[in-house]
Amino acid sequence: MGSRNSHFDSVCIKATGSYVPSKILTNEQVVAHLPTSPQWVIETLGIRERHIAEPDEYTSDLAARAGLDAIA
Repeated sequence: MGSRNSHFDSVCIKATGSYVPSKILTNEQVVAHLPTSPQWVIETLGIRERHIAEPDEYTSDLAARAGLDAIA
């Protein structure tokens, strides 16, 4: 299939970046007061842990850190 927008023929992804908050919430903490087990969460949902942003840490902060990682 030919490209109809030749201005973008040379566009490519040069780098990617990522960042996750350092605070971790485990399955044990999540299910502490629920009628299920940490193993059930892993087997059913595939979630082992969650990274939780601080109250003063916003999506834009995470994106900025990921952007700096991509530049590096």
